[in-house]
Amino acid sequence: MIKVFLSTQGVEFLFTERGWRKVKPGHHLVQLAEPYLQAWREHEDPEPVLDAVDRLLPTPFPNLEAKVRFLEALLRCVLVLVPKKCFTDHLRKALPGWPLYHPTARHTFLELEVAQLEEDFLFSVLVTLLPLWKRCRVHPDILYPLKGKKPLLGWLVEAPDIYHLASCEALLMVMQGIKVLRLCPRCLKLHHERKGLLCRKCRGEREREKKRVRTPWRRFFNLLAQDKRRGKLTEEQIDHLKKVAREKGLEEAKKERTTLILHGFPGRKNRERESRN
Repeated sequence: MIKVFLSTQGVEFLFTERGWRKVKPGHHLVQLAEPYLQAWREHEDPEPVLDAVDRLLPTPFPNLEAKVRFLEALLRCVLVLVPKKCFTDHLRKALPGWPLYHPTARHTFLELEVAQLEEDFLFSVLVTLLPLWKRCRVHPDILYPLKGKKPLLGWLVEAPDIYHLASCEALLMVMQGIKVLRLCPRCLKLHHERKGLLCRKCRGEREREKKRVRTPWRRFFNLLAQDKRRGKLTEEQIDHLKKVAREKGLEEAKKERTTLILHGFPGRKNRERESRN
């Protein structure tokens, strides 16, 4: 039996031989849903995706159709839990067969059952995952994670395997409104980064791309920063040059920069004389 505690605040603990160990929220849900996402990203045709699903879930499902229904139910829960901003054009191209809109979360089983009448996006989730939920022990509990820390109120889940556990995690996170998952629009990786939607790897690649692209405007602003460090231009002069660049163009700003470095700010000496008098 695998034992997990999921708090109402989105903190998750996994019970190991050494005691409770903190893991990312939806730890087992991500382990199963992410390879399915990557399979859709790498293959446009469904046949390679089905082969990947068959390899991903060797047991305990009787046939391939049951495996696909299970993974689609998990992925529907994921699409409820990630922010709306994750639904980019890149994601729609990667998953052409998916109705990628942001459905309304349902917080109780009763609301999920009512969704059948409304033909809701989440109804198939309940039909597929509820039988696995019933084979697990799920009950409210209080966990004392560390000495001196406040006790956590949440749910204690005891499941026979990772498939049952991922089902319980998905349903609990949907019902409790624990929306801490992020879906990277570039690589379709599920992550928990709070800085934007991109995962850490894609965010680093984007930063490197920005540094590689040296436009004339970027070169000019870098040159102004260099002049400021070397004491050639003051803060007032740099602000003036940026204003000239925006209003009159880059070439005019470059000419005025050369004039400023050679002769100083226009009218500066006159203002200094007036202030002395």
